[in-house]
Order: sequence, then structure tokens, then C-alpha cells
Amino acid sequence: MRANRLLNKEITALFKFESYEIIFNEDWVLNVPWIEVMVTCFHETRHAYQSYSIKHGINESKDILETWKKEQANYNSPSCENKPLSDIEYLRQSIEVDVIRFAHIQIKELFNVKTIIPDIIKDLIKKHKEE
Repeated sequence: MRANRLLNKEITALFKFESYEIIFNEDWVLNVPWIEVMVTCFHETRHAYQSYSIKHGINESKDILETWKKEQANYNSPSCENKPLSDIEYLRQSIEVDVIRFAHIQIKELFNVKTIIPDIIKDLIKKHKEE
């Protein structure tokens, strides 16, 4: 989808929970390094996994699925300012910690590239890893 058709032109991509679609900002895709697109692909694909898991009650523990379900229903969207301090509520959601961690692991394993994890969630990423 072209940026001028998105509600916020700063959005790179999004997963639509209701229609189970991943929508990319075509203008962004055409102007960023391929690795950024891959990070976003893994991020949004993990949201699809979460949604499927919630819907079918599979793949994760009951507690995790309940947390994801609540957060999905009351989702805090990013501010689109690209500033972690503006997005604390968004970044600290369990569903976002999970997708950021997932994308980080996939990019490291497949391409041997480390992604940047915002400082304000490093503690949650580490905790998630230990569980």
C-alpha cells in the first residue's frame, strides 16, 4: 500500500488482526536496505503467529495466550515518532516484546546481523529469553 493511503505515513508495515493481513508501506520498502524489510517481515509474521495461536488456543501456554489476547484487544499502537521514549507503552507490551525478540533471533541466525533492541525493553527481552 502506498504511504499516502496509510493513516500515518511513518508506518512501515502492520498486521491487521481483523482481516489477518500484513500491509507494507510500499514507499518505505523501496527506499530502505533489504535487511530492514526482512526485520519487518519477521516482526509482522510473528504477529500473524500470535493471532493464529490466540484464535486456536495453541502453540503457547494458556497464560501467554491470555496476555496476548488482552493486549491484542487493547493494543497500544506506536507513536510513529521513531523514539523509544515516546513508545514505552507500545514497546513494553508482551506481544511486542515477543515479536521484537523473534525478529532479532531470526535476523541473527539467518543473516548474522544483530538488530538494535531499545534499551527500555532489554530487561523484558532478557526475561522472556529465560522463560
